[in-house]
Amino acid sequence: SVQGAEYYVPAEDETVSAAALTMLADGEGLTEAISGTDWILETDGTVTITSDVGMEEWSYESGHYTQYIKKAVIENGVTQISSHAFMMCTLLEDVSIPDSVTAIYDNAFTYCHSLKSITIPDSVTYIGEFYFESSVPVIICNPGSYAKEYAKNNGYLYETGSNAEDDGWEIKDNVLTIYNNTGIKDLAAHVGSYTRNIDSVVIMNGVTYIPESTFENGGFKSITIPD
Repeated sequence: SVQGAEYYVPAEDETVSAAALTMLADGEGLTEAISGTDWILETDGTVTITSDVGMEEWSYESGHYTQYIKKAVIENGVTQISSHAFMMCTLLEDVSIPDSVTAIYDNAFTYCHSLKSITIPDSVTYIGEFYFESSVPVIICNPGSYAKEYAKNNGYLYETGSNAEDDGWEIKDNVLTIYNNTGIKDLAAHVGSYTRNIDSVVIMNGVTYIPESTFENGGFKSITIPD
């Protein structure tokens, strides 16, 4: 390892150039791409993973590079997102998950504070435990999907495009609209302090009460309340 480095630096037999090692030690951005077996981290902060072998190796190596990851591209053919694959990637803003993925394991996206939303395909039938603290991404999924049930069971906000009909509320373009008392009651069990990725709240005339702490620590730009 490099003396004085803020983060662990890979061993010499790993595919990291001397220049990249220097950047890691200095805590600056990468000047060269870093690659392993079926994964590559580009200088713009995009990591691309092309196989399950690559995912397994990346989940082991990712802790070296958490401060650089801004975008994750998981290519078709990868069947799982390994435990801790993107844990502590606090700059991660964009994740692409293909239909080939069937499982997302524990802490894969724990403490990804910049991740405002994540689209989970219908192919996913298992999601492990996450710890998001107060910054939970909106889970974008389809009605009837495992991801929606996971979100509901864990109190996370989700967007399906048909929430208004099913639950009395919906999310679109980071705006949370609540249509009736059924919706506000359902949200009271979902949001709590998990609303920092919602920009605005619009409460419609069908809502007659707002339960205590429903929008606690939301940090919204605006809240519209009817007469």
